[in-house]
Amino acid sequence: MFHNGLDVTPALLAQTWIPDNVVEAIEAKRNDYEIARLSGEPKKRQREVQVFGICHFLAIFYYMGIFRLPQKYDYWSKTRTLLSPPIVDGMARNRFIYIWQHLHL
Repeated sequence: MFHNGLDVTPALLAQTWIPDNVVEAIEAKRNDYEIARLSGEPKKRQREVQVFGICHFLAIFYYMGIFRLPQKYDYWSKTRTLLSPPIVDGMARNRFIYIWQHLHL
């Protein structure tokens, strides 16, 4: 996506409208939850989420509130009737769902 010659990404949009301390707090809480959840399961690998991932997630989440589709999975659809919007480019569907399921504040 381009706006006035700038490459506007979902993460950039989220960083513009959401204060850094809020995104960092979300990242810290999510990663703390993941560590606590996996503390008794040594075979499972922790999947950290960085600030950029949180920003991209929030941008997609915001987009989903404006442009509604029947299911979350439809935003990554390859069918002609539900073409994937550019906002989901750069974040795999499974990664989005993983953050969705493991985001605890």
